[in-house]
Amino acid sequence: MADEGERRMDGPRILVVEDNEDFRLLLELTLQDAGYVVDGAGSSEDAMSLLRQFDYDLVLSDYSLPGHSGAWLVSQLRTPSFLITVDPDAPGIPGHLTVVRKPVDFDHLLTRVRMAVSGVAGFAGTTPAPRDAAAADAAADAEGMRRMARRPPRIPTPDEPSSES
Repeated sequence: MADEGERRMDGPRILVVEDNEDFRLLLELTLQDAGYVVDGAGSSEDAMSLLRQFDYDLVLSDYSLPGHSGAWLVSQLRTPSFLITVDPDAPGIPGHLTVVRKPVDFDHLLTRVRMAVSGVAGFAGTTPAPRDAAAADAAADAEGMRRMARRPPRIPTPDEPSSES
């Protein structure tokens, strides 16, 4: 975890919870390079301490943590969360939660993080988050359809059939 003097204070803030220090550092650096403010914790207890101190836009947590599991941690939060695991069918994972499989595809992870922190439907607590890449793509497509639906309705000309029967 960066100390307060090194921490950037602009941009979306993400908490990475991972007990493997090397992998946590890799996640932190990847997210920092993408412009995010990132804190790291090695356990769910450390994460809860940080969550009491700071507001986060997103929490990325490993499933297998010392003490309480990542599934337990994210079940305690109102903050949008991703769970990182080798086994997406591990016990205790809420069905609405976004699950990121190990080994992590970092380009795909960054796309999903961008969607989550920007509030795209299906992320950021607006609706249940998709569990796989196809569902993430569908969520992005659905958001585009919602934007199109906000356009003013087309008024038919007098010689077009009416939709009313």
